[in-house]
Amino acid sequence: MAVATALWLRTALVPLNERDRIIDILREAEALAQTLDDQRRLGRVSVLISHDLWTGRDLEHALATGRRVLDLAIAAGDMNLQVMAYFVLGEVYYDMGDYHQAMDMLRRNVEALDHAGSQERFGEPALGPGLQTVASRRWLIQTLADVGAFAEGIAVAADTIRLAEADGHPYTLVLAYTGVSYLYLCNGEVD
Repeated sequence: MAVATALWLRTALVPLNERDRIIDILREAEALAQTLDDQRRLGRVSVLISHDLWTGRDLEHALATGRRVLDLAIAAGDMNLQVMAYFVLGEVYYDMGDYHQAMDMLRRNVEALDHAGSQERFGEPALGPGLQTVASRRWLIQTLADVGAFAEGIAVAADTIRLAEADGHPYTLVLAYTGVSYLYLCNGEVD
């Protein structure tokens, strides 16, 4: 199976919640990319494997795969892949309860996205249709709220809302408002 076919098939299987089948298909595509020594495709497939392992709650394997992707992305100088790896690792670390590592990954991602141009759409659309810089900030806000760093969270929230409203995409707006709402609820500001 071609790598591109595997990626399309994965997209079709996500709504059916065929997690095991998705991982099998992506592993097949990963093996093909390795055989072809195609680092770009290997990175793209591997970041999706990491994301799907995270979604399926296999956090240890998601973390190991995400770290390999980040190493590959840095070695290749592939900013798009670095952004996806930082994002997925931020999600994984958050769910593992390692908030400081999650903040580190998400801050690096926000910084990389800001450096590249905050309104560009980076990453794999299968990770979400919204603006990646807003998605990263949303997770960063939630992590900051969970550790009680409300002042920093509020500063990030202001940028998040500004970016989301400028983008205007409904999914991007939901990401922003969800993260900001979580922050204020955790801070006891229900209104």
